[in-house]
Amino acid sequence: MNINKLREERKKKGYSQEEFANLIGVSRQAVSKWESGQSLPEVDKLILISNKLDVSIDYLMDNEYMEEQNVKVKFDYEDFLNQEKKFNTYEYKSKTELFGMPLIHINFSKGRIMFRRSIILRDLQTAKGIIAIGDRAIGIMTVGLFSIGFISLGLFSLGLVTLGVFSLGLLSYGMIAIGYSSIGIIAIGWHALGVVALAKDVAVGVVAVADNAIGVASSGASLDVMLGKNNEIQSLCTMNDEAIKGVQGLLVDKNLPFMIKVVLKSMLKC
Repeated sequence: MNINKLREERKKKGYSQEEFANLIGVSRQAVSKWESGQSLPEVDKLILISNKLDVSIDYLMDNEYMEEQNVKVKFDYEDFLNQEKKFNTYEYKSKTELFGMPLIHINFSKGRIMFRRSIILRDLQTAKGIIAIGDRAIGIMTVGLFSIGFISLGLFSLGLVTLGVFSLGLLSYGMIAIGYSSIGIIAIGWHALGVVALAKDVAVGVVAVADNAIGVASSGASLDVMLGKNNEIQSLCTMNDEAIKGVQGLLVDKNLPFMIKVVLKSMLKC
């Protein structure tokens, strides 16, 4: 360990040796010995020092400096990873189980560990339960970076009802949403509502493409209601009777999603 770096970073944070010792749960003498090079902290204390001073382990463990000072340290890297994982993760698992799964399972990374490449690629925590919350979540109701469940919320979500940045489900809501019924900035499905809506049956959006398409720029095989004309956005009520009747006909479709019906009804209010 580079004792100069430890001393410098402690002073930058405004801690005296006594205050820093109390912060990490050791004696002032222990801190003094570390900074004078008489001893080195245990792995768990090294992790704690790194977190409290907001610097990396690599920054503190300066190999070139240690070689110059003829300091030889046996450093168990696997032990370090296990200690770091224990320190930087949170897990709760309820004792109550249903269908062989815990009722609630929470398991996620916290702190700076979330932003390290090794964690993103290898050490994401997985939660499996009826209600699952974690870096990766699998269950009935799930919340996570990567989420799979009947009701799923996440950065990447997969399930029956999904909400996420990237969302794939029967009912899908997200920035990019793909599903039977989808709502999003980019929405793709049998029915789609979005800025860009691409669908088989009904699409409503700024750009809409489907058999039945309603949008500022639209392309529909059966019904094509283009609201953008002459560089202006037209009201649906100013369209011809055929277009209005076509939209009214869509409203009687029992399979049309509720949100799309709400939007179409609002467009028909003149």
